[in-house]
Amino acid sequence: MKKNSFWVLFIGGLLLTQVLPSQVLADESTTSSASSKQVAPQVRQKVASALGSDALTEALSSYLKKVDKSLTQAQQESLTEHLKNLIKQLQTQGWTDDAIAYGFFEELSSKGNLSQLKAVSDQTYEKSQIFGSQTFQALWFAQADQLSSTDARQALALVYQLVGLPSDLSGKQEETRQLIARFSDDLDPASSFWDSFSQVVQTAFPKKTLSEETDIARKTHQFRYVISAQQAQWVRQNYGKSSQSDKDALARYLATKDEKDTIGEVIGIDRYDYDASFDLTESSRLHNKIALEASQFGRDIVVYPDYTMSSSIKIVMDFHTEFIINSQGQFLNEIDPDLDTEVGIVNGASFNYADANDATHRRLDVKPVAPNDPSFRKDLGSLSYHYKAPNKLKYIWQENDRLLWENSYFNKEGNFSRDGKSAASLVKESAKSFKKLIERYRK
Repeated sequence: MKKNSFWVLFIGGLLLTQVLPSQVLADESTTSSASSKQVAPQVRQKVASALGSDALTEALSSYLKKVDKSLTQAQQESLTEHLKNLIKQLQTQGWTDDAIAYGFFEELSSKGNLSQLKAVSDQTYEKSQIFGSQTFQALWFAQADQLSSTDARQALALVYQLVGLPSDLSGKQEETRQLIARFSDDLDPASSFWDSFSQVVQTAFPKKTLSEETDIARKTHQFRYVISAQQAQWVRQNYGKSSQSDKDALARYLATKDEKDTIGEVIGIDRYDYDASFDLTESSRLHNKIALEASQFGRDIVVYPDYTMSSSIKIVMDFHTEFIINSQGQFLNEIDPDLDTEVGIVNGASFNYADANDATHRRLDVKPVAPNDPSFRKDLGSLSYHYKAPNKLKYIWQENDRLLWENSYFNKEGNFSRDGKSAASLVKESAKSFKKLIERYRK
């Protein structure tokens, strides 16, 4: 009997400590003054009942413990209500409780009086409304981990709502300026954030779903053009000079980066103190489109975009970020806040959601063009001539009914050639010249 009584009392004691921990804490807190290090129990109870989420409750309670200990209970309650309103706004936008708990609260300062704490929390919230800002990224990285396809689409929808992305881009400069204005000024084209964003897109659109004609698929495809426009503009603003071209600005920027797979890397003497690498070897074949107009005198008439002969080179960074520069030293983008050009619409850059030039790239970055391109690009098809890229035939004996040698990227006498040089050779020469410019800016 004595042993049984002991175990009854022991187990009862365990149950009591499990059932009544909050009450014990509350009893301890009520003996403290307003400046106690403990959060007032009434505040903590209101937090728990209002937020519901354990993660948010813990995050807010932990934050309140860090704030100025001179706050009275009434001031703590006022701050709590203020923070709860901000939390509700973030939840309404689509941020998860975990993202708010581990993203938003990590960015809050706990120093200052009540008015200062409220002001800082408001400023942190405002920063969360800027795409790619430090606060936005803190929320994003907390939310982007282990998402389902549905969750990933919801995260993307949150972004498009935030930046005000329309269902169909107009291509107008004012619209482009407004969209880019919603991006953080600190969002570097080399930021690791772009890899995370791409991974979410890959999760959101398995198989061929990005080629479906849905609103979320169309916006996701067209957002590639917005990203590229922002990245080009970021380079202009941070590395450009009024007397120089976009090419100079980009070369100056890339001089701070590492070139991928150089001979120096192979033999182990290259520098590794760069935050990103760039690649000049990716094919720019699809960015050298021209139009061929039938002629009654035999050979087709070549029509260049904007009636200007040019060769475009492609530069990628970690494959996602893509820049296109033409022979005139201009960035080519489908949309641009500074100028509208036909050559930009036809041969412009577009951010890549894939990690490499592979089947995923074709599925996410190539195939969706036909069904989900903006109307202003599709309208080019109504012209009397149609722009087309050179084909990949390397030898004349590979010609067939569908692919003609005269339209080859590698034919030095074909429709895409100039001055006895193939389009491929012209691009290679331009890339070599650009590389030398980068090296000059390294010195």
